[in-house]
Amino acid sequence: MGKHTPGPWNVYDFGHGGCYIGTSDRPSVTQSICVVGNVREGKANAALIAAAPDMLLALESLECSLNCLRMELADPQAGEVGDLADEAKAAIAKAKGE
Repeated sequence: MGKHTPGPWNVYDFGHGGCYIGTSDRPSVTQSICVVGNVREGKANAALIAAAPDMLLALESLECSLNCLRMELADPQAGEVGDLADEAKAAIAKAKGE
């Protein structure tokens, strides 16, 4: 799997209740990252999708910080922090298609 389109991503309306996610340099439905139809949760889904690059970056930073903290703590706290770091690592891998 290749890399994702760099963020930031934005939500744009295209009428009739539908919207699409794109970047500021490609604000066109024909060059969109994805299109969200007119469903009840459509706007909320679009906002979540558009936030994905920012959330991935934040989660990568958090994982790094948690791993550093794990090394400084004594058991059992290190185990709990390590579990959180592992959860973050798994979510990052899922986001990257690994």
